[in-house]
Amino acid sequence: MLTMIVNAFPLKTEHIQYSDDLLCVRIQVPEATTVASAAVSLTVVIDTSGSMSMEDKLANVVRTINSLLDYMTDQDELSIVTFASESLIPFRHVPTTSINKDIIRTELAKLRANGSTNIEKALRSVQEILQTPSTGLHQKKGVLLLTDGDATEGQTAPDKLLTILQQVLTAHSDVTFSTIGYGSDHKAELLASMSKEGQGSYNIVNRVEQVADIFGLILGGLRSAVYQQVKLLVPPTVRQVSRFTEHKPVPVIGSSVTPTNEIILGDLCAGNDFTVLLEDVGPEDKLHLYSVEVATGLLDMTLNLNIHEGSPEDLLEARVSHLRSLVSAFLQKISDPSIPFRSVEARNPLWCEGMRLEGRRQLLEPLIPLEPVTRNCQIMKLLERELSHSLQMLQRPVLVIPPPPELTRMHSNIMSQHAGYLSSGRGNLSIDPTDAYEDATDPVPNVFANSTQRSCSEGLRSATRATAYPDTPRPPINILQLSPESPPPSNSNSSPTPVSNADESTTAETAAAAAAVAVTNMTFLVPMTPSKPPTLKRSLSVKPPNE
Repeated sequence: MLTMIVNAFPLKTEHIQYSDDLLCVRIQVPEATTVASAAVSLTVVIDTSGSMSMEDKLANVVRTINSLLDYMTDQDELSIVTFASESLIPFRHVPTTSINKDIIRTELAKLRANGSTNIEKALRSVQEILQTPSTGLHQKKGVLLLTDGDATEGQTAPDKLLTILQQVLTAHSDVTFSTIGYGSDHKAELLASMSKEGQGSYNIVNRVEQVADIFGLILGGLRSAVYQQVKLLVPPTVRQVSRFTEHKPVPVIGSSVTPTNEIILGDLCAGNDFTVLLEDVGPEDKLHLYSVEVATGLLDMTLNLNIHEGSPEDLLEARVSHLRSLVSAFLQKISDPSIPFRSVEARNPLWCEGMRLEGRRQLLEPLIPLEPVTRNCQIMKLLERELSHSLQMLQRPVLVIPPPPELTRMHSNIMSQHAGYLSSGRGNLSIDPTDAYEDATDPVPNVFANSTQRSCSEGLRSATRATAYPDTPRPPINILQLSPESPPPSNSNSSPTPVSNADESTTAETAAAAAAVAVTNMTFLVPMTPSKPPTLKRSLSVKPPNE
Protein backbone atom coordinates (compact mmCIF):
# COMPACT_ATOMS: atom_id res chain seq x y z
CA MET A 1 0.00 0.00 0.00
CA LEU A 2 1.15 3.56 -0.73
CA THR A 3 2.40 5.35 2.38
CA MET A 4 1.36 8.83 3.44
CA ILE A 5 4.24 11.33 3.73
CA VAL A 6 3.77 14.15 6.25
CA ASN A 7 6.08 17.15 6.75
CA ALA A 8 5.46 20.08 9.12
CA PHE A 9 7.68 23.14 8.65
CA PRO A 10 7.66 26.94 9.03
CA LEU A 11 7.44 29.34 6.10
CA LYS A 12 8.80 32.82 6.72
CA THR A 13 9.08 35.34 3.91
CA GLU A 14 9.99 38.99 4.27
CA HIS A 15 9.39 41.08 1.19
CA ILE A 16 8.84 44.73 0.38
CA GLN A 17 5.27 43.97 -0.73
CA TYR A 18 4.24 41.22 1.70
CA SER A 19 5.40 38.99 4.51
CA ASP A 20 4.47 35.44 5.50
CA ASP A 21 4.81 33.72 8.84
CA LEU A 22 3.07 30.39 8.47
CA LEU A 23 3.29 26.84 9.73
CA CYS A 24 2.77 24.41 6.87
CA VAL A 25 1.69 20.78 7.05
CA ARG A 26 2.30 19.04 3.73
CA ILE A 27 0.51 15.70 3.28
CA GLN A 28 1.16 13.66 0.16
CA VAL A 29 0.69 10.17 -1.26
CA PRO A 30 2.95 9.03 -4.13
CA GLU A 31 1.44 8.42 -7.54
CA ALA A 32 0.61 4.77 -8.21
CA THR A 33 2.79 3.00 -10.77
CA THR A 34 -0.24 1.15 -12.14
CA VAL A 35 -3.88 2.15 -12.58
CA ALA A 36 -5.72 1.44 -9.34
CA SER A 37 -8.49 -1.15 -9.42
CA ALA A 38 -10.00 -1.05 -5.92
CA ALA A 39 -13.69 -1.89 -5.68
CA VAL A 40 -16.14 0.96 -5.10
CA SER A 41 -19.76 1.41 -4.12
CA LEU A 42 -21.20 4.36 -6.06
CA THR A 43 -24.61 5.98 -5.58
CA VAL A 44 -25.77 8.23 -8.43
CA VAL A 45 -28.60 10.65 -7.57
CA ILE A 46 -30.32 11.89 -10.75
CA ASP A 47 -32.69 14.85 -11.03
CA THR A 48 -35.63 13.79 -13.24
CA SER A 49 -37.70 16.94 -12.84
CA GLY A 50 -39.40 18.47 -15.87
CA SER A 51 -36.54 20.84 -16.70
CA MET A 52 -34.18 17.88 -17.25
CA SER A 53 -36.09 17.12 -20.48
CA MET A 54 -34.83 20.35 -22.03
CA GLU A 55 -31.83 20.06 -24.38
CA ASP A 56 -31.66 16.31 -23.71
CA LYS A 57 -30.05 16.78 -20.29
CA LEU A 58 -31.52 13.58 -18.87
CA ALA A 59 -30.68 11.66 -22.04
CA ASN A 60 -27.06 12.81 -21.81
CA VAL A 61 -26.84 11.69 -18.18
CA VAL A 62 -28.28 8.27 -19.06
CA ARG A 63 -25.82 7.87 -21.92
CA THR A 64 -22.96 8.74 -19.60
CA ILE A 65 -24.06 6.19 -16.99
CA ASN A 66 -24.32 3.57 -19.73
CA SER A 67 -20.69 4.28 -20.62
CA LEU A 68 -19.72 4.42 -16.94
CA LEU A 69 -20.94 0.85 -16.51
CA ASP A 70 -18.22 -0.30 -18.90
CA TYR A 71 -15.64 0.91 -16.36
CA MET A 72 -17.24 -0.89 -13.40
CA THR A 73 -16.29 -4.44 -12.50
CA ASP A 74 -18.12 -7.38 -10.96
CA GLN A 75 -16.75 -6.33 -7.56
CA ASP A 76 -18.29 -2.84 -7.80
CA GLU A 77 -21.76 -1.80 -6.70
CA LEU A 78 -24.10 0.77 -8.18
CA SER A 79 -27.12 2.37 -6.51
CA ILE A 80 -29.37 4.82 -8.35
CA VAL A 81 -31.77 7.38 -6.90
CA THR A 82 -34.12 9.36 -9.13
CA PHE A 83 -35.95 12.36 -7.75
CA ALA A 84 -38.47 14.93 -8.91
CA SER A 85 -41.56 15.62 -6.80
CA GLU A 86 -40.95 12.18 -5.29
CA SER A 87 -37.82 10.09 -4.85
CA LEU A 88 -37.36 6.52 -6.06
CA ILE A 89 -34.61 3.92 -5.62
CA PRO A 90 -34.67 1.71 -8.74
CA PHE A 91 -31.32 0.08 -7.86
CA ARG A 92 -29.84 -0.51 -4.43
CA HIS A 93 -26.34 -2.01 -3.98
CA VAL A 94 -26.49 -3.86 -7.31
CA PRO A 95 -23.23 -5.63 -8.25
CA THR A 96 -22.24 -4.44 -11.72
CA THR A 97 -22.01 -7.85 -13.34
CA SER A 98 -22.58 -8.23 -17.08
CA ILE A 99 -26.19 -9.34 -16.60
CA ASN A 100 -26.98 -6.56 -14.11
CA LYS A 101 -25.46 -3.95 -16.43
CA ASP A 102 -27.96 -4.91 -19.14
CA ILE A 103 -30.82 -4.67 -16.62
CA ILE A 104 -29.64 -1.24 -15.44
CA ARG A 105 -29.37 0.06 -19.01
CA THR A 106 -32.86 -1.20 -19.82
CA GLU A 107 -34.39 0.52 -16.81
CA LEU A 108 -32.47 3.76 -17.36
CA ALA A 109 -33.89 3.95 -20.88
CA LYS A 110 -37.38 4.18 -19.32
CA LEU A 111 -36.61 7.33 -17.30
CA ARG A 112 -38.72 10.35 -18.17
CA ALA A 113 -38.43 13.92 -16.88
CA ASN A 114 -41.48 15.27 -15.09
CA GLY A 115 -42.39 17.11 -11.89
CA SER A 116 -40.65 19.48 -9.49
CA THR A 117 -37.31 19.24 -7.64
CA ASN A 118 -37.40 17.71 -4.15
CA ILE A 119 -33.77 17.51 -2.98
CA GLU A 120 -34.86 16.70 0.58
CA LYS A 121 -36.44 13.41 -0.48
CA ALA A 122 -33.37 12.62 -2.56
CA LEU A 123 -31.15 12.99 0.52
CA ARG A 124 -33.53 10.80 2.54
CA SER A 125 -33.22 8.12 -0.13
CA VAL A 126 -29.43 8.36 0.01
CA GLN A 127 -29.64 7.89 3.76
CA GLU A 128 -31.82 4.82 3.27
CA ILE A 129 -29.31 3.29 0.85
CA LEU A 130 -26.36 3.91 3.13
CA GLN A 131 -28.23 2.33 6.05
CA THR A 132 -28.83 -0.83 4.02
CA PRO A 133 -25.97 -3.37 4.21
CA SER A 134 -24.13 -3.80 0.92
CA THR A 135 -23.87 -7.14 -0.86
CA GLY A 136 -20.14 -7.45 -0.35
CA LEU A 137 -17.00 -5.90 1.10
CA HIS A 138 -16.40 -2.59 -0.65
CA GLN A 139 -13.46 -0.38 -0.03
CA LYS A 140 -14.74 3.07 -0.91
CA LYS A 141 -18.21 4.62 -0.97
CA GLY A 142 -19.19 7.66 -2.97
CA VAL A 143 -22.36 9.63 -3.73
CA LEU A 144 -22.79 11.85 -6.79
CA LEU A 145 -25.83 14.17 -6.93
CA LEU A 146 -26.75 15.80 -10.26
CA THR A 147 -29.41 18.51 -10.63
CA ASP A 148 -30.16 21.40 -12.97
CA GLY A 149 -32.24 23.59 -10.64
CA ASP A 150 -33.16 24.78 -7.17
CA ALA A 151 -35.17 22.82 -4.64
CA THR A 152 -38.83 23.66 -5.26
CA GLU A 153 -40.65 21.06 -3.13
CA GLY A 154 -40.21 19.70 0.37
CA GLN A 155 -37.54 21.47 2.39
CA THR A 156 -36.13 24.21 0.15
CA ALA A 157 -34.01 26.27 2.57
CA PRO A 158 -30.30 25.65 1.77
CA ASP A 159 -29.25 25.63 5.43
CA LYS A 160 -31.93 23.03 6.29
CA LEU A 161 -30.89 20.81 3.38
CA LEU A 162 -27.25 21.12 4.44
CA THR A 163 -28.22 20.08 7.97
CA ILE A 164 -29.91 16.94 6.60
CA LEU A 165 -26.76 16.08 4.64
CA GLN A 166 -24.58 16.67 7.70
CA GLN A 167 -26.71 14.19 9.65
CA VAL A 168 -26.29 11.61 6.88
CA LEU A 169 -22.52 12.11 6.65
CA THR A 170 -22.08 12.04 10.43
CA ALA A 171 -23.58 8.56 10.50
CA HIS A 172 -21.57 7.48 7.44
CA SER A 173 -18.24 9.26 7.67
CA ASP A 174 -16.62 6.96 5.08
CA VAL A 175 -18.75 8.43 2.25
CA THR A 176 -17.52 11.03 -0.22
CA PHE A 177 -20.29 13.32 -1.50
CA SER A 178 -19.90 15.23 -4.78
CA THR A 179 -22.31 17.40 -6.77
CA ILE A 180 -22.91 18.41 -10.39
CA GLY A 181 -24.89 21.45 -11.49
CA TYR A 182 -26.22 20.98 -15.03
CA GLY A 183 -26.59 24.33 -16.82
CA SER A 184 -27.07 27.75 -15.26
CA ASP A 185 -30.23 27.42 -13.15
CA HIS A 186 -28.90 25.49 -10.16
CA LYS A 187 -28.02 27.09 -6.82
CA ALA A 188 -24.22 27.12 -6.66
CA GLU A 189 -24.07 28.00 -2.96
CA LEU A 190 -26.03 24.89 -1.98
CA LEU A 191 -24.18 22.42 -4.22
CA ALA A 192 -20.79 23.89 -3.31
CA SER A 193 -21.57 23.68 0.41
CA MET A 194 -22.82 20.11 0.08
CA SER A 195 -19.70 18.94 -1.74
CA LYS A 196 -17.45 20.75 0.70
CA GLU A 197 -19.22 19.10 3.62
CA GLY A 198 -18.85 15.72 1.90
CA GLN A 199 -15.16 16.28 0.98
CA GLY A 200 -16.05 15.87 -2.67
CA SER A 201 -16.10 18.24 -5.63
CA TYR A 202 -18.65 20.71 -6.99
CA ASN A 203 -18.78 20.80 -10.79
CA ILE A 204 -20.73 22.58 -13.52
CA VAL A 205 -21.49 20.90 -16.85
CA ASN A 206 -23.15 22.06 -20.07
CA ARG A 207 -22.10 19.40 -22.57
CA VAL A 208 -22.28 15.63 -22.56
CA GLU A 209 -18.48 15.36 -22.72
CA GLN A 210 -18.26 17.40 -19.52
CA VAL A 211 -20.77 15.09 -17.82
CA ALA A 212 -18.63 12.11 -18.84
CA ASP A 213 -15.44 13.84 -17.67
CA ILE A 214 -16.79 14.47 -14.16
CA PHE A 215 -18.25 10.96 -13.83
CA GLY A 216 -14.84 9.59 -14.79
CA LEU A 217 -13.02 11.79 -12.28
CA ILE A 218 -15.39 10.74 -9.49
CA LEU A 219 -15.03 7.02 -10.25
CA GLY A 220 -11.25 7.31 -10.66
CA GLY A 221 -10.96 9.19 -7.38
CA LEU A 222 -12.89 6.51 -5.51
CA ARG A 223 -10.80 3.76 -7.11
CA SER A 224 -7.47 5.39 -6.22
CA ALA A 225 -8.35 6.48 -2.65
CA VAL A 226 -5.65 5.26 -0.24
CA TYR A 227 -6.73 7.06 2.95
CA GLN A 228 -10.11 8.49 3.95
CA GLN A 229 -11.52 10.65 6.76
CA VAL A 230 -8.18 12.48 6.91
CA LYS A 231 -8.24 15.39 9.36
CA LEU A 232 -5.76 17.63 11.14
CA LEU A 233 -6.56 18.58 14.75
CA VAL A 234 -5.34 22.01 15.86
CA PRO A 235 -5.94 24.23 18.94
CA PRO A 236 -8.87 26.66 18.58
CA THR A 237 -6.47 29.63 18.75
CA VAL A 238 -4.79 28.56 15.50
CA ARG A 239 -6.15 30.15 12.32
CA GLN A 240 -6.29 28.29 9.02
CA VAL A 241 -5.09 30.26 5.97
CA SER A 242 -5.81 27.47 3.50
CA ARG A 243 -9.47 26.85 2.62
CA PHE A 244 -10.20 23.26 3.66
CA THR A 245 -13.41 22.48 5.53
CA GLU A 246 -13.07 23.30 9.22
CA HIS A 247 -15.24 22.07 12.08
CA LYS A 248 -15.03 24.10 15.28
CA PRO A 249 -16.01 22.53 18.61
CA VAL A 250 -18.98 23.63 20.65
CA PRO A 251 -17.60 24.78 24.02
CA VAL A 252 -18.82 22.74 26.99
CA ILE A 253 -18.95 24.61 30.31
CA GLY A 254 -17.10 22.79 33.05
CA SER A 255 -15.48 20.25 30.73
CA SER A 256 -11.81 19.40 31.34
CA VAL A 257 -11.32 18.25 27.72
CA THR A 258 -9.22 20.68 25.68
CA PRO A 259 -11.25 21.60 22.55
CA THR A 260 -9.68 21.25 19.12
CA ASN A 261 -10.60 22.42 15.64
CA GLU A 262 -10.81 19.78 12.92
CA ILE A 263 -9.43 20.68 9.49
CA ILE A 264 -11.01 18.10 7.20
CA LEU A 265 -9.08 16.90 4.15
CA GLY A 266 -11.28 13.91 3.36
CA ASP A 267 -9.91 11.36 0.89
CA LEU A 268 -6.23 11.11 -0.01
CA CYS A 269 -5.81 9.45 -3.38
CA ALA A 270 -2.65 8.24 -5.04
CA GLY A 271 -0.78 11.30 -6.31
CA ASN A 272 -2.52 13.78 -3.98
CA ASP A 273 -0.40 16.56 -2.48
CA PHE A 274 -2.16 18.86 0.01
CA THR A 275 -0.63 21.61 2.14
CA VAL A 276 -2.48 23.01 5.16
CA LEU A 277 -1.43 26.56 6.00
CA LEU A 278 -1.73 27.78 9.60
CA GLU A 279 -1.17 31.06 11.44
CA ASP A 280 -0.76 31.91 15.14
CA VAL A 281 0.71 28.53 16.07
CA GLY A 282 2.35 28.83 19.50
CA PRO A 283 5.45 26.91 20.61
CA GLU A 284 3.36 24.77 22.96
CA ASP A 285 0.58 24.05 20.49
CA LYS A 286 0.25 20.43 19.37
CA LEU A 287 -0.99 19.20 16.01
CA HIS A 288 -2.46 15.73 15.47
CA LEU A 289 -3.23 13.94 12.21
CA TYR A 290 -5.91 11.23 11.92
CA SER A 291 -6.70 9.04 8.92
CA VAL A 292 -8.27 5.69 8.04
CA GLU A 293 -6.69 3.25 5.59
CA VAL A 294 -9.20 2.46 2.85
CA ALA A 295 -7.93 -1.06 2.21
CA THR A 296 -7.95 -2.21 5.84
CA GLY A 297 -10.25 0.21 7.68
CA LEU A 298 -7.55 0.72 10.33
CA LEU A 299 -7.22 4.06 12.10
CA ASP A 300 -3.82 5.71 11.64
CA MET A 301 -2.87 8.43 14.15
CA THR A 302 0.14 10.74 14.22
CA LEU A 303 0.18 12.59 17.53
CA ASN A 304 2.07 15.82 18.06
CA LEU A 305 3.58 16.37 14.63
CA ASN A 306 7.28 17.16 14.72
CA ILE A 307 8.23 20.47 13.11
CA HIS A 308 11.42 20.58 11.03
CA GLU A 309 13.00 22.94 8.56
CA GLY A 310 11.34 22.51 5.20
CA SER A 311 13.26 21.36 2.14
CA PRO A 312 13.42 23.70 -0.88
CA GLU A 313 10.74 21.56 -2.52
CA ASP A 314 8.50 21.82 0.57
CA LEU A 315 8.93 25.60 0.76
CA LEU A 316 8.13 26.05 -2.93
CA GLU A 317 5.05 23.83 -2.63
CA ALA A 318 3.89 25.86 0.38
CA ARG A 319 4.29 29.15 -1.51
CA VAL A 320 2.29 27.86 -4.46
CA SER A 321 -0.41 26.51 -2.12
CA HIS A 322 -0.57 29.85 -0.32
CA LEU A 323 -1.04 31.72 -3.58
CA ARG A 324 -3.72 29.22 -4.62
CA SER A 325 -5.62 29.92 -1.40
CA LEU A 326 -5.37 33.69 -1.85
CA VAL A 327 -6.57 33.54 -5.46
CA SER A 328 -9.40 31.20 -4.45
CA ALA A 329 -10.60 33.70 -1.83
CA PHE A 330 -10.34 36.49 -4.41
CA LEU A 331 -12.44 34.57 -6.95
CA GLN A 332 -15.07 33.93 -4.30
CA LYS A 333 -15.31 37.69 -3.68
CA ILE A 334 -15.82 38.58 -7.33
CA SER A 335 -18.44 35.85 -7.80
CA ASP A 336 -20.89 38.34 -6.26
CA PRO A 337 -23.56 38.99 -8.95
CA SER A 338 -23.73 42.68 -7.98
CA ILE A 339 -20.16 43.45 -9.09
CA PRO A 340 -21.02 44.27 -12.75
CA PHE A 341 -23.39 46.98 -11.46
CA ARG A 342 -20.88 48.59 -9.11
CA SER A 343 -19.17 51.84 -10.01
CA VAL A 344 -15.54 51.91 -11.06
CA GLU A 345 -14.64 53.41 -7.67
CA ALA A 346 -16.42 50.60 -5.83
CA ARG A 347 -14.60 47.96 -7.91
CA ASN A 348 -11.19 49.57 -7.49
CA PRO A 349 -10.27 47.82 -4.18
CA LEU A 350 -10.93 44.44 -5.79
CA TRP A 351 -8.93 45.38 -8.87
CA CYS A 352 -6.00 46.48 -6.67
CA GLU A 353 -6.21 43.18 -4.75
CA GLY A 354 -6.11 41.26 -8.03
CA MET A 355 -3.06 43.23 -9.21
CA ARG A 356 -1.26 42.51 -5.93
CA LEU A 357 -1.95 38.80 -6.38
CA GLU A 358 -0.67 38.96 -9.95
CA GLY A 359 2.46 40.66 -8.60
CA ARG A 360 2.99 37.80 -6.16
CA ARG A 361 2.49 35.30 -8.95
CA GLN A 362 5.10 37.02 -11.11
CA LEU A 363 7.57 37.05 -8.23
CA LEU A 364 7.01 33.33 -7.59
CA GLU A 365 7.06 32.19 -11.21
CA PRO A 366 10.86 32.42 -11.75
CA LEU A 367 11.44 30.07 -8.81
CA ILE A 368 9.65 27.20 -10.58
CA PRO A 369 11.75 25.23 -13.10
CA LEU A 370 10.25 25.11 -16.57
CA GLU A 371 11.69 21.69 -17.36
CA PRO A 372 10.44 19.13 -16.71
CA VAL A 373 6.86 20.38 -16.65
CA THR A 374 5.55 19.85 -13.13
CA ARG A 375 2.17 20.27 -11.50
CA ASN A 376 3.30 23.61 -10.07
CA CYS A 377 4.11 24.84 -13.60
CA GLN A 378 0.56 24.05 -14.63
CA ILE A 379 -0.87 25.63 -11.48
CA MET A 380 0.99 28.87 -12.17
CA LYS A 381 -0.39 28.92 -15.71
CA LEU A 382 -3.87 28.36 -14.30
CA LEU A 383 -3.48 31.15 -11.74
CA GLU A 384 -2.27 33.54 -14.46
CA ARG A 385 -5.32 32.66 -16.53
CA GLU A 386 -7.75 33.15 -13.63
CA LEU A 387 -6.25 36.48 -12.54
CA SER A 388 -6.10 37.82 -16.09
CA HIS A 389 -9.73 36.92 -16.68
CA SER A 390 -10.80 38.43 -13.35
CA LEU A 391 -8.98 41.70 -13.95
CA GLN A 392 -10.55 41.96 -17.40
CA MET A 393 -13.98 41.44 -15.87
CA LEU A 394 -13.39 44.15 -13.26
CA GLN A 395 -12.45 46.59 -16.04
CA ARG A 396 -15.60 46.05 -18.06
CA PRO A 397 -18.01 49.00 -18.34
CA VAL A 398 -20.60 49.38 -15.60
CA LEU A 399 -23.88 47.66 -16.42
CA VAL A 400 -26.86 49.97 -16.66
CA ILE A 401 -29.42 47.62 -18.18
CA PRO A 402 -29.50 44.25 -16.38
CA PRO A 403 -28.53 41.26 -18.52
CA PRO A 404 -30.71 38.13 -18.54
CA PRO A 405 -30.79 36.51 -15.07
CA GLU A 406 -29.52 33.18 -16.43
CA LEU A 407 -26.38 34.88 -17.76
CA THR A 408 -25.67 36.68 -14.48
CA ARG A 409 -26.22 33.46 -12.56
CA MET A 410 -23.99 31.45 -14.89
CA HIS A 411 -21.05 33.85 -14.48
CA SER A 412 -21.50 33.92 -10.70
CA ASN A 413 -21.70 30.11 -10.50
CA ILE A 414 -18.62 29.67 -12.67
CA MET A 415 -16.50 32.00 -10.52
CA SER A 416 -17.67 30.25 -7.36
CA GLN A 417 -16.83 26.83 -8.85
CA HIS A 418 -13.36 28.00 -9.91
CA ALA A 419 -12.74 29.22 -6.36
CA GLY A 420 -13.70 25.84 -4.93
CA TYR A 421 -11.60 23.98 -7.49
CA LEU A 422 -8.48 25.95 -6.59
CA SER A 423 -8.95 25.56 -2.85
CA SER A 424 -9.88 21.86 -2.76
CA GLY A 425 -7.87 20.48 -5.66
CA ARG A 426 -10.81 18.26 -6.61
CA GLY A 427 -13.11 18.02 -9.60
CA ASN A 428 -12.40 19.90 -12.80
CA LEU A 429 -12.40 23.50 -13.94
CA SER A 430 -15.85 24.31 -15.29
CA ILE A 431 -16.09 26.20 -18.58
CA ASP A 432 -18.36 29.18 -19.10
CA PRO A 433 -20.21 28.47 -22.39
CA THR A 434 -21.19 32.14 -22.82
CA ASP A 435 -17.71 33.64 -22.59
CA ALA A 436 -15.36 33.97 -25.53
CA TYR A 437 -12.53 33.96 -22.99
CA GLU A 438 -12.93 30.19 -22.72
CA ASP A 439 -10.88 28.87 -25.63
CA ALA A 440 -11.83 25.32 -26.46
CA THR A 441 -8.68 24.91 -28.59
CA ASP A 442 -6.42 25.67 -25.62
CA PRO A 443 -8.01 23.86 -22.66
CA VAL A 444 -6.46 24.03 -19.23
CA PRO A 445 -5.38 20.54 -18.13
CA ASN A 446 -6.76 19.13 -14.93
CA VAL A 447 -3.67 19.70 -12.81
CA PHE A 448 -4.99 17.84 -9.75
CA ALA A 449 -6.17 14.56 -11.36
CA ASN A 450 -4.10 11.41 -10.97
CA SER A 451 -3.46 8.73 -13.59
CA THR A 452 -6.49 6.64 -12.59
CA GLN A 453 -8.82 9.63 -12.82
CA ARG A 454 -7.41 10.68 -16.19
CA SER A 455 -7.80 7.15 -17.53
CA CYS A 456 -11.47 6.98 -16.49
CA SER A 457 -12.40 10.49 -17.64
CA GLU A 458 -10.62 10.22 -21.00
CA GLY A 459 -12.25 6.86 -21.67
CA LEU A 460 -15.73 8.16 -20.90
CA ARG A 461 -15.18 11.30 -22.99
CA SER A 462 -14.09 9.15 -25.93
CA ALA A 463 -17.20 7.01 -25.53
CA THR A 464 -19.48 10.04 -25.64
CA ARG A 465 -17.69 11.45 -28.71
CA ALA A 466 -18.49 8.28 -30.65
CA THR A 467 -22.02 9.61 -31.21
CA ALA A 468 -23.02 13.24 -31.59
CA TYR A 469 -25.25 13.98 -28.61
CA PRO A 470 -27.24 17.20 -28.20
CA ASP A 471 -25.70 19.62 -25.75
CA THR A 472 -27.06 22.36 -23.54
CA PRO A 473 -26.75 25.43 -25.79
CA ARG A 474 -25.33 28.76 -24.81
CA PRO A 475 -27.80 31.38 -23.59
CA PRO A 476 -29.14 33.54 -26.43
CA ILE A 477 -26.47 35.64 -28.09
CA ASN A 478 -28.71 38.73 -28.35
CA ILE A 479 -27.82 39.75 -24.80
CA LEU A 480 -25.86 42.86 -25.67
CA GLN A 481 -27.89 45.89 -24.63
CA LEU A 482 -27.31 49.07 -26.60
CA SER A 483 -27.51 52.58 -25.26
CA PRO A 484 -30.55 54.67 -26.33
CA GLU A 485 -28.62 56.46 -29.06
CA SER A 486 -27.59 53.14 -30.67
CA PRO A 487 -29.55 51.87 -33.65
CA PRO A 488 -32.17 49.24 -32.74
CA PRO A 489 -31.42 45.64 -33.69
CA SER A 490 -32.91 44.40 -36.91
CA ASN A 491 -35.99 42.20 -36.91
CA SER A 492 -34.79 38.61 -36.89
CA ASN A 493 -38.04 37.48 -38.56
CA SER A 494 -37.50 39.52 -41.70
CA SER A 495 -36.37 37.75 -44.87
CA PRO A 496 -32.63 37.93 -45.62
CA THR A 497 -31.53 40.08 -48.53
CA PRO A 498 -29.70 38.11 -51.24
CA VAL A 499 -26.08 39.16 -51.74
CA SER A 500 -24.27 38.73 -55.04
CA ASN A 501 -20.67 37.54 -55.22
CA ALA A 502 -19.53 40.94 -56.43
CA ASP A 503 -20.98 42.63 -53.34
CA GLU A 504 -19.59 40.16 -50.75
CA SER A 505 -16.48 42.18 -49.86
CA THR A 506 -18.42 45.43 -49.63
CA THR A 507 -21.03 43.78 -47.44
CA ALA A 508 -18.36 42.37 -45.12
CA GLU A 509 -16.73 45.79 -44.74
CA THR A 510 -20.10 47.40 -44.03
CA ALA A 511 -20.94 44.75 -41.42
CA ALA A 512 -17.56 45.20 -39.70
CA ALA A 513 -18.03 48.97 -39.55
CA ALA A 514 -21.56 48.59 -38.16
CA ALA A 515 -20.30 46.17 -35.50
CA ALA A 516 -17.59 48.64 -34.48
CA VAL A 517 -20.16 51.43 -34.10
CA ALA A 518 -22.42 49.15 -32.04
CA VAL A 519 -19.59 48.16 -29.71
CA THR A 520 -18.63 51.80 -29.22
CA ASN A 521 -22.18 52.76 -28.25
CA MET A 522 -22.79 49.84 -25.90
CA THR A 523 -23.67 50.72 -22.35
CA PHE A 524 -22.12 47.44 -21.24
CA LEU A 525 -20.42 44.55 -22.86
CA VAL A 526 -20.92 40.88 -22.09
CA PRO A 527 -18.84 38.92 -22.78
CA MET A 528 -16.70 40.48 -25.53
CA THR A 529 -13.29 39.33 -24.32
CA PRO A 530 -10.37 37.98 -26.33
CA SER A 531 -10.25 34.26 -27.04
CA LYS A 532 -7.00 34.12 -25.06
CA PRO A 533 -6.17 36.29 -22.04
CA PRO A 534 -3.56 38.96 -22.67
CA THR A 535 -0.29 38.59 -20.82
CA LEU A 536 -0.02 41.24 -18.13
CA LYS A 537 3.11 43.34 -18.31
CA ARG A 538 5.62 42.76 -15.57
CA SER A 539 5.67 46.24 -14.12
CA LEU A 540 7.12 45.11 -10.80
CA SER A 541 10.83 45.62 -10.49
CA VAL A 542 11.32 43.93 -7.11
CA LYS A 543 13.33 40.73 -6.87
CA PRO A 544 11.90 37.37 -5.77
CA PRO A 545 12.15 36.74 -2.02
CA ASN A 546 15.11 34.83 -0.71
CA GLU A 547 14.67 31.57 1.14
